[in-house]
Amino acid sequence: MMLYGSEIQQFIKAKASSAVSIRIAAPFWGADAIDLLGLKKTPEQTETAFRLICNLESGACNPAPIRKLKNKLRWGARTHNRLHAKVYIFDDCAVVGDLSPNFHPPTSRVPVTFEPKGLGGATGRGAEPPA
Repeated sequence: MMLYGSEIQQFIKAKASSAVSIRIAAPFWGADAIDLLGLKKTPEQTETAFRLICNLESGACNPAPIRKLKNKLRWGARTHNRLHAKVYIFDDCAVVGDLSPNFHPPTSRVPVTFEPKGLGGATGRGAEPPA
């Protein structure tokens, strides 16, 4: 599935609102990224359910949302100065593409890959399900 423009953030926001676990690798975060992506914590979610890696060494990454994710929402966070990946992993799918949470609205095309639980391989666009 391909998502475009505002569909990308809407999809991530919908997934984040119901996800039990979220893993994000995205180098650059804007001041309002948490709200744009709908990141919050619900009673069903544990502290180990949320992890992120970003590039705090870069001037393009605002440290304020990372501090909020770590301190207020209790996310685990790491930084890497060469990170370029943009991946959002939820319970039942992953969003992979050129989407950093530092801008809005996104204009790029982003493929969404679904890998239902219990299957050993990717079943998204362009991939064959395992035999």
